Amino acid sequence: MKINWIILCVVLLAACRKEKEQTPVVEATYPVYKVDLDAVDSVDIKELFSAIELIPLQKKAGYTMTSPQLGLYKENYYLWDDTEKRMFCFGPFGNFKYVTKEDRLKSVNRNSTSHRSRRLSILDQLGYRYQKEWYLYQTFRTEVYHLDKDGKKTTAYRWDFGKYNEKDTVVRFQKQALYDLVEEQQQWLHENSAFALNEAKENGQYIYVSVERIYKRAHRWDFAQGVHLFYDKERQDYKLFKHFNNGMYLPGEMRMDDTCMTALVDYGNLQRFVNRDLLDVKGKRVYDRMKSDDYPLVVKYIFTK
Repeated sequence: MKINWIILCVVLLAACRKEKEQTPVVEATYPVYKVDLDAVDSVDIKELFSAIELIPLQKKAGYTMTSPQLGLYKENYYLWDDTEKRMFCFGPFGNFKYVTKEDRLKSVNRNSTSHRSRRLSILDQLGYRYQKEWYLYQTFRTEVYHLDKDGKKTTAYRWDFGKYNEKDTVVRFQKQALYDLVEEQQQWLHENSAFALNEAKENGQYIYVSVERIYKRAHRWDFAQGVHLFYDKERQDYKLFKHFNNGMYLPGEMRMDDTCMTALVDYGNLQRFVNRDLLDVKGKRVYDRMKSDDYPLVVKYIFTK
């Protein structure tokens, strides 16, 4: 009887091993984009952009702008000034249309949830809209995902930052005053993460992300390196840089479509974000005529085809 039990156990063990060997390995059904966050370089602007266009905005007498944020809708430019609590609307050539006290930027920016005045917590769900779908993420996570109407999550793609990938742990914070909560969350972020992802966008060719390199600083107000990541989906290659090799930088907040990236640039940052040598004759006139009290320029960085 004992021998029969031994034989039965051996048979069952062999069957389990065979079943285990035959069980197929389930591979990820979503793209994984590998990026070396230590490989920051300066790049030739022509590798990304073929031209820069400047659109001056017509001033409205009696109305100033302090800290405007840009929205795009039906070829119009919408600027919400969070300090003055005003919304300006301009036509496609920069002509003034109207100003209102109503903040419509959230509805105007239907393709992004990164409206800076709305974000309070590192646990906030950030995202962008591409091809009629929302792509959502958290600033310290590498997963980008969709949510269905029932709240079920499906991974759209993941970033692979190698040794800097986050540990997939549940992060919770105790209820407390808003200021203290923000302080605690930021401290946690800078003690436990090597990066913070913001301003993600996508078009037919690129996925763009603004990446803050944290380096586990002793104090969160220490200097951080902000870099731009353009991932070419077709070529499976990327450009990771702080500035171009001509010394020009890109603004931190931009909008993106298949033709260009669009940003606001004020007089004080004109030389930093716009290289005059790359402008056509019309653009150089706009550049040279800009004054310190003008509204910011709408700057379009046209993608190289």
